[in-house]
Formats: sequence, C-alpha cells, structure tokens
Amino acid sequence: MTFDEIPLYVAIDRVRRTIASPGAELVSDEQRRQICQLIRAELPFDRHFDADQMLAAWTTFRKSPNGKVGLTVEVGKLHGWKCFMHGRGKGDCSPDVQLDRIVPGSRGGEYNVENCMIMCGKHNNIRKDSSLEAYLLAPFEESA
Repeated sequence: MTFDEIPLYVAIDRVRRTIASPGAELVSDEQRRQICQLIRAELPFDRHFDADQMLAAWTTFRKSPNGKVGLTVEVGKLHGWKCFMHGRGKGDCSPDVQLDRIVPGSRGGEYNVENCMIMCGKHNNIRKDSSLEAYLLAPFEESA
C-alpha cells in the first residue's frame, strides 16, 4: 500500500462494512462491476482508480481484513494518514505505507490499534527495533 492508495483502501473498508458477504470472492463480471461501482461511490471526488486497481486492492483486503491491511486502515483512520516521522527532522518520507509498532515486537509490543502507527517504509526500516524515543532523539543521518 502506498500513501496515494490510502483513499482506495478506506473506500474498500467502507464498502466491506455495508455488504452482506465482505469476504466473498468476486467470481462473475457482474459482481466485479458492482463492487467497482460501490468503491467508486466511496472515493473522494478527486481520486480515480481503474477497475484493475480497485479489484486488486479488494482482493488484498479480502485476504487480510483482520490482519495487517485491516489494522493499517483502522490505525490510519484513528491516527491520520501521514508517516509519523513526517516533519520531525528525519528526512523525506518514502511513498510506501507500513504499520509500525510503537513498542517493537522484540520488546513485547503487539500489533493492535493502541500500539501501532503509520510510518513510511524508509523510516520504519531505519528505526528497526529501537524505541520510539531513542529514534526521535538520535541525530538525523541520510541513509544510503
């Protein structure tokens, strides 16, 4: 998922919550067309995704509604859709969205809404398993 695709995943989340079988596989062309119409209706007016993009994202979400994709959408809706490090003196963000644990897994942190934040891949990979405080206080070094 990229930051540009966020409106698509939020729209899919809304559609999934309103249909009878949110985990159903789309088999017929008519089902795919209907899902695309529903998603398109939930998108902000200034965002356009083609049917292939919508159906690929639908499939991704369908495979992980209660996993990282679903959790990423919930965390983003709750805490915002910018990298947590954006504007904090750690350099430019990358376009890919990642779910990062505030308390890293190596320190007992779990993947849940209370312990997660949205971070770009660049900052998440640089932070690794350091504490959030240590990462924020460390001097900025441009990565290679």
